Amino acid sequence: SVPYLTAKIVDWLPQLDKLPWWQPYSLVACTALLMIINTYLFNYGIVLTSQAATAFSSGLTGSVHRKLLRLSAAARQKFGGGTLANLVSMDPMRLNTVVVVLPFLIIGPFQIGGTIAIIAFHVGWAALVGLAVILLYIPFQFRISKRLDVIREVLSHDFFVYIFNV
Repeated sequence: SVPYLTAKIVDWLPQLDKLPWWQPYSLVACTALLMIINTYLFNYGIVLTSQAATAFSSGLTGSVHRKLLRLSAAARQKFGGGTLANLVSMDPMRLNTVVVVLPFLIIGPFQIGGTIAIIAFHVGWAALVGLAVILLYIPFQFRISKRLDVIREVLSHDFFVYIFNV
């Protein structure tokens, strides 16, 4: 179950001096062409996902605006201006980010598993050391992100106080 081009490369390497001059170059050209096509399709997928996320975010923003226009004066007094601004701007932006990142979160474990399986097939089961490093890094990354959230919250509050003298 080795990819076709990889098998051809492995078969051709010992016979390079016996091959016609154009075959190694054609192999390199085919490999480069496939890489370019892969990059184009991957980037096109990102563009389509971003466009869908923007449309989703715009629709959500429009819905929130329509809902805000229907609020009575008494209902508007229950919420501060910051809460309403957050509803209008930040929540759709967060959902936009989720829609863009979600396909990668879904496909990521399959890509990691497939890559580890291919490496384990060719290198041996010592490749699981790389998987162990990835798994050991997850709690460390979680702690770093929590710490950065706290720092970001403090800095954003200090910036708000500095700008608006509240």
